[in-house]
Amino acid sequence: MTAANGGGGFLLIFLISTILIGFPLLLAEFALGRSAGVSAIKTFGKLGKNNKYNFIGWIGAFALFILLSFYSVIGGWILVYLGIEFGKLFQLGGTGDYAQLFTSIISNPAIALGAQAAFILLNIFIVSRGVQKGIERASKVMMPLLFIVFVFIISRSLSLPNAMEGVLYFLKPDFSKLTSAGLLYALGQSFFALSLGVTVMLTYASYLDKKTNLVQSGISIVAMNISISIMAGLAIFQARSPFNIQSEGGPSLLFIVLPQLFDKMPFGTIFYVRSLFATVTSSVVMLEINVGNITNQDNSKRAK
Repeated sequence: MTAANGGGGFLLIFLISTILIGFPLLLAEFALGRSAGVSAIKTFGKLGKNNKYNFIGWIGAFALFILLSFYSVIGGWILVYLGIEFGKLFQLGGTGDYAQLFTSIISNPAIALGAQAAFILLNIFIVSRGVQKGIERASKVMMPLLFIVFVFIISRSLSLPNAMEGVLYFLKPDFSKLTSAGLLYALGQSFFALSLGVTVMLTYASYLDKKTNLVQSGISIVAMNISISIMAGLAIFQARSPFNIQSEGGPSLLFIVLPQLFDKMPFGTIFYVRSLFATVTSSVVMLEINVGNITNQDNSKRAK
C-alpha cells in the first residue's frame, strides 16, 4: 500500500492523520473510558444515563471480535511458517516456493483450522493467567524482543547493496502516485494502528486513576505506534531494492513476498519470530477485552 501510493507521500499522510485526527480521538476515548470506569459495553449507557446507549459499546465490541478473528487466522498461518522455518534449521525439509506453500495452507482446511486453533489456545493460555501473570508478563518479554528483532532486521538490511535506494523510496514523497483511495487507506491505517473505535482504548482508560495524565499517555502510545510503523517500513523497503522483489499488499506481502526476501538473508527465520510476537501482543489484548466485556456484563467468573 505504501509503495503503490508514493512511498513517503503515503507515510506523510499517515503521520498527519495519526497526529491531527487519531491523537484527539484517542484522548476522547481515554476521557470517556476513565470517566465511566466500567466495561466498554456499559460505558455509553452509564455516561448517557440510559442503558439504551449500550448498543454503541456492543458495536465496538463486535468489531473487536471480528478483528480478533482476523488476527487468529493470520497468527495460525504464521505458526505454520515458523514451524517450517525451524524445520529448515534442523534440515527437516521445507520449500522455497512460498506462493505454492501459502496456497497449500489456505486450501487445506485441516491445516488452516488446526493452526488457527493452536494460535487461539496460545492466547487463551496467556489470558487465562490474568492481566499481571499473563498479559503483563508476556508483554514484558515480547515487546522488548520485538524491538530488538526490528533493530536486527534493519541493521542487516542496511548492509545489503543498494539498500539506501529502498530507504529513499520509502521516505521520499511522490504525490503523483497518491490517490484518493490512498488517502483513505492512510487514515484507516491510523485508526488501525491506534486501535480506535474497537473498545480497546475505552477499556484501557477505564483502569486509569484520576491522577494519570491522559495527554502524556496518549503521546506515548502515538509515538510508539509511529516508531513501529517506520521501523517496519525501513525493514521492508531497505531489502526491496537489493533483491528486486515487487511490492504487493494484503496477506501476499507477509506470506509470499517478504518470505522470499528474508529467505535470502542469514537468520531469516527471525522474521517469523518477529511476526509472531507482533501478532500475539495484539491478539492477547483483544481477547482480554472480550473476556472483560463478558465478565463485566453478566458478572460471571473469569474462569468460566
